[in-house]
Amino acid sequence: MEPYVAVAIQNEVAPCTKRSEIKTNLDRCLTLIDRCAMFFERQLGEPVRLVAFPEYHLQDWRGVTAPWWDAPVDPLEVCITIPGEETDRIAEKARQKGIYIVAQALEVTKDFPGYFFNCGFIIDPNGDLIYKRHKTEHAGFLMYASPHDVLDRYVELYSKGRSVGETIFPVVETPIGNLGMCMCYEMIVPELHRQLVSNGAEVIIRPTAEMDLFQHEPRKVSQVLDRARAIENVAYYVVPHLGPSKYAWASHEWSGASTIIGYDGTVLAEAHTTGETLVAAVIDVERLRRVRGKGSNYLAKSVPVQGVRGLPLYRPEVYDYWGKGCYPPNLWKERPQTRQEKWDLIQGLGEAR
Repeated sequence: MEPYVAVAIQNEVAPCTKRSEIKTNLDRCLTLIDRCAMFFERQLGEPVRLVAFPEYHLQDWRGVTAPWWDAPVDPLEVCITIPGEETDRIAEKARQKGIYIVAQALEVTKDFPGYFFNCGFIIDPNGDLIYKRHKTEHAGFLMYASPHDVLDRYVELYSKGRSVGETIFPVVETPIGNLGMCMCYEMIVPELHRQLVSNGAEVIIRPTAEMDLFQHEPRKVSQVLDRARAIENVAYYVVPHLGPSKYAWASHEWSGASTIIGYDGTVLAEAHTTGETLVAAVIDVERLRRVRGKGSNYLAKSVPVQGVRGLPLYRPEVYDYWGKGCYPPNLWKERPQTRQEKWDLIQGLGEAR
């Protein structure tokens, strides 16, 4: 496998109140591929094979007229189906450029009427949808469903004989490496990344949209966590962050600083702005495989995905915290909770500790 270029696009996004408004953002995203993304092939000397977009790059619905915790917009009005007309256009671009396109959208599915999910997906150079994953971990004020909220039904529908960890955290084998996805807030859950790597992931793409809560250095804290995840799992991380988004209630930009991180935690590329931009770096999966294969801290037993060795030495017999979970599954089994119900539950769980 030859090295290749991965590109993280940090696009400007227009807030949406209905699905028809997504077209403006989709047009801009595809234009950025045409105008900018392929430039890196000449600059870095390797072919561009993967282009990744940030969280909410199509439909930044939160806080159009008020902050998202008070926003009157019905998110179901801006959701798409995957596949659907929007992904058809992305697929056309993937075929045209011969690239993998990694994207994210709020999705509705016939399997869960009345629910919506935060979905990461990948389209290959043939225009085929080869990967979908629904975000599992998110902040309490966000109201899309987690697979954990409907766990029994979700596994029943989608497991196809796989374990729960393989179902919720899929990895796809491709000619550019084994790809997996996580989204935004999921950076803070080490087990999630360990599961992806255990399932074979070599390149992990994390679309994100984070507010600049730390004004002096945008995304400083989350970048530290991304680098830690790369180091502890020996995996590449491609982290496209959402660019500017203007709301009626405030002048607001996401914190920017999209990054691409090497398997040793080195920052290979970084956007030093909150504005619209692109960053790119060379991904060398064969080198990663050699490092995993020779590392003395790696298990001798290989994960059955292209012979890639597994996690760093791990002693699960001495850990039992994972069995003491505080947030119960299947809470949305009958219907989605209201935001107030969710807040009340979280507050009650905190008081019970």
